[in-house]
Amino acid sequence: MIAARFSFLRLLRLGLLGLAGLLLVKPAFGTVREGRLPAPPGYNHDFAAAAERVSAVADSRSRETATGVRVEAHGEAVFVPKAGGPAWIDYGGAVGASVELWSARVLAVEAMVDFADPLLGTAPFTEQVTLGGDRPMRGFLRDRLIDRSAFVTKLQDSWPVWVFLDGVALIELGNVYGARLTDFDAKLLRVSSNIGVRSNGSRESAFEILIGAASDPLEKGLNISSFRLILGTHDGGRALFLRNGRRSRGGSRR
Repeated sequence: MIAARFSFLRLLRLGLLGLAGLLLVKPAFGTVREGRLPAPPGYNHDFAAAAERVSAVADSRSRETATGVRVEAHGEAVFVPKAGGPAWIDYGGAVGASVELWSARVLAVEAMVDFADPLLGTAPFTEQVTLGGDRPMRGFLRDRLIDRSAFVTKLQDSWPVWVFLDGVALIELGNVYGARLTDFDAKLLRVSSNIGVRSNGSRESAFEILIGAASDPLEKGLNISSFRLILGTHDGGRALFLRNGRRSRGGSRR
């Protein structure tokens, strides 16, 4: 009981710090509209695209909190069905391992890569690889980082707090890069961290309360550039056959 009370007070303190960060950090918007940066591919253009996605998972664990190894790969072909319309592929994978230490406390590690390659024309920037939000590097807002490829490693600790809740602490190291990680540089990696609680059911539809923060690249000294207060659930469903372009996305490369 004492440990649970301490954890709650710690999370409350982190929550207040995260909320203060949200109020104090002033994001820089409008740089493309103001002409300070060149417009990315597909900027301010509507499009509809057809897509087909396949994925494969091999998991040795009997449940998500068990000891074992998980390997996942996915691919998606997308095209805009009009004359001269672009076409591209998204693909990638992840490999991870988890160890149940004691009393359902689980330590997990994972590494993932994602790629987006054009087949015809140039893929709109909203359809390239993104990080932030519900994607990896959750200390950033949705689509804060966008480019042609991404690399992320993750270390996560989770433990039971209540009958329906688990505590979770997560730290990630990664960033987006150019085509197929050709310009990968460890000095450009960023750090993202989150701590909080979430329901212990399926991760695809888990309810969670998390405090997150993320940094500038390592070469710039790990200055904190993002705070997040996450309250909500995941939606595991995803449309596979039709997308609407001009999404409400905003971000920057690296």
